Amino acid sequence: MNVSKIKIFNFSLIPVLLLATLFFISIAKSDNSDIDYARKMMNDIKHLRISIDSYYLKTGEFPDLALEGAKDDLTQIKYKFDNGEEINFAAIYGAETLVATPEYKNLESTNQVYEVSKFKDISNNGGWNYNKKTGEIHINLPYNFFDQGMDWNSF
Repeated sequence: MNVSKIKIFNFSLIPVLLLATLFFISIAKSDNSDIDYARKMMNDIKHLRISIDSYYLKTGEFPDLALEGAKDDLTQIKYKFDNGEEINFAAIYGAETLVATPEYKNLESTNQVYEVSKFKDISNNGGWNYNKKTGEIHINLPYNFFDQGMDWNSF
């Protein structure tokens, strides 16, 4: 192989490497909002379930998340013991407002809590489905909402 062929090969390889680098940079910076939304919702439901269980362990009853106005003021949900001590759900949850499902596709962002007795009777229009008798709560989103094949009613 002579020197001129090596130089041509090296110079023709530079644009290819440059294009490959730009391609990988664009992938790394691409919008992963679907994944981020799904990950955030999984963390939100986990935190909410832990808070509901903690409230139950401390009070012996599940919080009334469907109480009028409670979604925007969780301090309304409280349990008062006979000795006057009070347990507040907002303190256990760590926030005064219930987290909302995100605005995405054709749904608005909402933290509405729908009280349900059967999780087959749901609206899939955002917010939360909650059974106060059992403390069971699920995200009220349609199947495959973030285009990841997830059945949100099972979470």
